[in-house]
Amino acid sequence: MRLIERWVKDSAAREFKKPLRVIGVDEVSYGRGKRKYLTIVWDHTRARVVWIGEGRERDTLDAFFVKLGPRRSRRIRVVTMDMWQGYIGSVHAHAPLAEIVFDRFHIERYLTQAVEEVRRQEFFRRGGIYRDAVRGKKWLLLTKFRRLRRRKRLELNALLRMNHRLFKAWLFKEQFEHAWTYTTEQGCAISSFDGADC
Repeated sequence: MRLIERWVKDSAAREFKKPLRVIGVDEVSYGRGKRKYLTIVWDHTRARVVWIGEGRERDTLDAFFVKLGPRRSRRIRVVTMDMWQGYIGSVHAHAPLAEIVFDRFHIERYLTQAVEEVRRQEFFRRGGIYRDAVRGKKWLLLTKFRRLRRRKRLELNALLRMNHRLFKAWLFKEQFEHAWTYTTEQGCAISSFDGADC
């Protein structure tokens, strides 16, 4: 294990010296019992780890930017990350010109939570057949439409025809996937970070 750790740190140190424009920040947990975390900074352009720090607090990512220096930090254009407030604050403080792009998983999680919240509200807001129609439909609403079998699609369509608010919430969730995978007429993916080829 120590050999692997040394190799990763040596490799990251070599990559750290190269220009950084588009980076990703994420944490990984390790260890047994009490969870320990590492913050990993990734160079999207070269697909390489450039820095690893212990912990997942703002101070951890601040240490990366301190090592990088203010001049190189200002050259960073895009930082991909989850919605961890410590990371967001660190990027705003050290790389103010960088755009923050939240990762797809966390955005989708918030969208599905919103759909579930609307479903709960509609359950209590309306009674009778409307309440019965919404009861037990959580996973039907949260599963992506393309993954549903024909019978489940028909069931979902019937539910959404009955409830306009639920339909709107579900539609926002489904349209997000289209926004994420959309390509321009030139064939450029909106979710790609390097616009040089477009």
